[in-house]
Amino acid sequence: MGAFWFAIAPMGFVQNLLKPFSGMGVGHFSLIEYPIMKGAIAQKEPVAVDMEPGRKYYWCSCGLSSKQPWCDGSHKAANQFSPVAMTVEAPKKAWLCQCKQTNNAGYCDGSHKNL
Repeated sequence: MGAFWFAIAPMGFVQNLLKPFSGMGVGHFSLIEYPIMKGAIAQKEPVAVDMEPGRKYYWCSCGLSSKQPWCDGSHKAANQFSPVAMTVEAPKKAWLCQCKQTNNAGYCDGSHKNL
């Protein structure tokens, strides 16, 4: 059962789940650092968007959407990504990631500066 679960779980999920145990073996598995899957680079700069409360936004995580930074369903062809649902409590201007390398799902964290 455990081996099957590891086989179907996304690598980034498994890596983050087992990170506290790095350097040890868990059962008969040895821990290996796998890169977390990131989307294709759509642009190497963030985009400013006005976000409204009460509305749910879906940020494209695969980088394939033609409606950047929003999801248009293009991830279904890649079958490895899902859009990130975003909401805000109050109206705000947000800088959203378009390089898809952010570690702050949806929001720019400056990762594009290292590309």
